[in-house]
Amino acid sequence: MEELHDSGADSGSAEHRDDGMLLQATGLSDLDRRIIQALQLDGRVSYTTLGPQLGTTEKVVRARVQNLLSSGVIDITVVTRPEALGYRFVAIVGIRVVGGGRDAIVEKLSRLGNVDYLVTTLGRYGILVEILTRTLAELGDLVDREIAPLEGVARVDVYPYLDLRHQQGVFGRPSVVSDDRASAGGRDPLELDEIDAAILQRLNANGRAPFLAIGRELGLPEAKVRRRVGRMRARGAVQIMAITNPMSLGFDVVALIGITVQPGSRAIDVADRLSAVAAVSYVAVCTGGFDLFVEAVCRGTDDFLRVMDDELRATPGVASLEPFLYLGLRYRRVSPLAAAEDSGA
Repeated sequence: MEELHDSGADSGSAEHRDDGMLLQATGLSDLDRRIIQALQLDGRVSYTTLGPQLGTTEKVVRARVQNLLSSGVIDITVVTRPEALGYRFVAIVGIRVVGGGRDAIVEKLSRLGNVDYLVTTLGRYGILVEILTRTLAELGDLVDREIAPLEGVARVDVYPYLDLRHQQGVFGRPSVVSDDRASAGGRDPLELDEIDAAILQRLNANGRAPFLAIGRELGLPEAKVRRRVGRMRARGAVQIMAITNPMSLGFDVVALIGITVQPGSRAIDVADRLSAVAAVSYVAVCTGGFDLFVEAVCRGTDDFLRVMDDELRATPGVASLEPFLYLGLRYRRVSPLAAAEDSGA
């Protein structure tokens, strides 16, 4: 059995940030990586189950998970469609940078509450950010007031989403688009009511929060909370999992790829084909100069080249690709809008 002091490098080697952004961790032990991978499959798996599965003890796993959480390497939360958390509009914003001020721009953008995903890249954009807002007017105002005026920003291009078609937090695993989801235009047909939303708010803050505690806070029996969470998870409306930087797990080449679709092809059909590619973790149908944005997570350059040539370019309906290779990546869980407003954020 592996003891606590035999952790290899400390998983706290990722800087803890007060803006809530998860950064790339260096020197994670093999056990740390296996714990993260298990929690990506099920963020609520019990430590008593997980310990023997990983060849160690409940005590060791519990301590490792707490270390990974406190050091900002992982966050255990809900992954769901943005509108379930109160956000109606999502966009990728491409930022062209002049001069040497990119790091300063990144730091300022990291502190905007509407930014949940930020990457520095190679390509025509030095920075790409994902922004969530309630309205299109709020999106435009945020770009005009908070991003475009920053020193060093030469140009800002906005790509609003028409459909967030696919998000896969478990990297490198094949995904299948269900018939229910496809018939609903990429959105899970399950409608979430106010009770579901209240439960999601609690699980968003702590994906391992006890159902009993959530029930007490909401005035509901534990069994009712459990049934509702089970229903949302079974229909694919919600995942409860560890989110982390894929580069922390040995995926050294990650890219956001802008894709244009061939005339006569439907963007949604192409998006669903791309969603089935194991290396693809994210697919959004958008407006602007691209029809789709796709995130590919790869082990190295050879793997990335294979994915680009043999899977993405070979997908029927794909006309052209423009990859933006990540130099650095930061992201954080999306706070429910009501919770953010209540807290004065």
